[in-house]
Amino acid sequence: MINLLYCFDTNYNLQAFTSIFSFLNQSKQKIKINVIHKDSSNLDIFPKDILNHENLSQLKIYKFDRKFTTFPNIDNAHVSEATYYRIFFDDYIENVKDLDTLIYIDSDMICLENPFEEINNFSNMLLNSEYIIAAKNEIFTDSEKEIIFSNLELTSNKYLNAGFLIIDVHKWINNNLPKELSNKIIELKDKIVYWDQDVFNSYFDGSYLELPESLNMNTDLDNNKELDENSIILHYYGKTKPWNTRGILNKKSEYYQNNYRLLGLGPYHITHKRRVISMRQLTYGFMTFKIFFIYKPITFLKEFFISLFR
Repeated sequence: MINLLYCFDTNYNLQAFTSIFSFLNQSKQKIKINVIHKDSSNLDIFPKDILNHENLSQLKIYKFDRKFTTFPNIDNAHVSEATYYRIFFDDYIENVKDLDTLIYIDSDMICLENPFEEINNFSNMLLNSEYIIAAKNEIFTDSEKEIIFSNLELTSNKYLNAGFLIIDVHKWINNNLPKELSNKIIELKDKIVYWDQDVFNSYFDGSYLELPESLNMNTDLDNNKELDENSIILHYYGKTKPWNTRGILNKKSEYYQNNYRLLGLGPYHITHKRRVISMRQLTYGFMTFKIFFIYKPITFLKEFFISLFR
């Protein structure tokens, strides 16, 4: 049985629903989904097309209630404190000790094709290794790498991207990772830049099973590069998201928006951090003619102004 884990809050409900739906649609086997949520423990928040999906074995939602002094570097960030919740998953998931592996997925990821045969292969490799988690390596420029590695005092030459993780549950529990990582949060409080991802890297420092980029393909909506043909799971990392006006103008956002439509949530998912910024981005879309090449531009404009003044 495939067990997935998502951690999010109300502000990311629609994004997480869309991500979950994309994995259910691409799977060829039953999936159990575990959600740790900041604000709710009620399944009624989920669309019926998820709850009734033929590939859903079970969906469990748990409200995060663990008291923690502070989660660093959250103010004005494009992520919420929910990104830290995965550290404490074994306090929430029922019968967690019966699981061999758990797959953590960020809410800004979209599945393009069935990933689970490859995931199963790497899960077996992880279980037969000394490692606790499997993740892909993050790539930095030399200057970025020097700053990050120096800041976290890393001794290895590797830095993992925590957007997609395979976790060996028994090793995680036996090594008391919640306590170890909680201590790291306190220790690194003033050094953390990339949230719990920095915490994971400080603790593991290169000691993890490497996953291929295809299972966590960084998808930059600030450039017009074609999508890598080997992509299996897209990760819309960074500040420009496929539900921002600027992101929607990039054709790679359509993988997200199409799943949003298939889920029956509407013709477009559009959010606005600030109206003036969205209007500038819309103007840019007209000036560059990008607006005319997106899916149903008239429909987009209608939804844009409805959402702008909602």
